[in-house]
Amino acid sequence: MAKLEFNDKADKNTIKLKKNEMDPFQILDVYQSINSNFLNDFNELSNDISRKRTNSEIINLKT
Repeated sequence: MAKLEFNDKADKNTIKLKKNEMDPFQILDVYQSINSNFLNDFNELSNDISRKRTNSEIINLKT
């Protein structure tokens, strides 16, 4: 996660990111992507269960 620091030479309301670190919007994008992928996988699994597919049918769908 990005570390934020106050720049004493600037206005106290100014927040500066340390070098080579992701900004908060990049972190949010990564989180949303991971969350979206998780929800898609969860919904697919839920649908598989609701259809009561056998394990072999589920494995065949994944490959």
